[in-house]
Amino acid sequence: MPKAAVDYFKKKEKRVDEIKWDTLKNHYIVTYLNTVRGYRCSMEFDEKGTWLQTTIYEDTKNLNPMMSKFITDNYPGYIIQSVENVATNTKEKYLLVKIYSPDWINDPMVYHQLYFSLSYRLEKEVLADAVNRYDFLELQKKAASLSNTQKYLENVDNVIDETELYSGQAVSPKSLPSGIIKYINDNYSGWLLKEAMIIEEDGQYLYNIYLKKEGWPDRIKLTFDFKGNFINQEKIK
Repeated sequence: MPKAAVDYFKKKEKRVDEIKWDTLKNHYIVTYLNTVRGYRCSMEFDEKGTWLQTTIYEDTKNLNPMMSKFITDNYPGYIIQSVENVATNTKEKYLLVKIYSPDWINDPMVYHQLYFSLSYRLEKEVLADAVNRYDFLELQKKAASLSNTQKYLENVDNVIDETELYSGQAVSPKSLPSGIIKYINDNYSGWLLKEAMIIEEDGQYLYNIYLKKEGWPDRIKLTFDFKGNFINQEKIK
């Protein structure tokens, strides 16, 4: 631990308890309890022991009403993780509020960072790259759907004889235009491709695709042209 950092800390903080020194990359952090104010605090120093900033961790329950209203209006339901009163060696002073949604499932947890001036005016928002549990479940469902479709493709081996097309002809999903498979995967997560066939309408050949979803009584029929362009959807019994 650099002597300069220890000396600076002892000079600035006379009445403290629960002192703990740690390292963060090439910086040094000391956390402690200021027994006069009753606040937990920290100081950060560079590799030479030069003071960089002091942070006072304020009570989240005593958030200024203006800041509280901003969070309630713009981030309803979010939880306040911490309120940090920061002073830096460049003479910057600001309040940093870290918030998160109870629906996030990041591990370790991430936080939106809201920077306020000491007059409680919002200065900057840094939004976290968070994963919502409901989005994650949808991704899982889509992945399962893609997997089921792939297994189905691997287990069928009918191939269209392009010289002998006829209405009602069964089609292997392997033979479908890639645009059709992509459209189904993108728009019908959780649905399984059960049947595909060629139909003829007004002298034009089209694809009819039948989808089924577990637990749903109805099937869905999708119609595409021979280039794989979507035409319409219909629910059928």
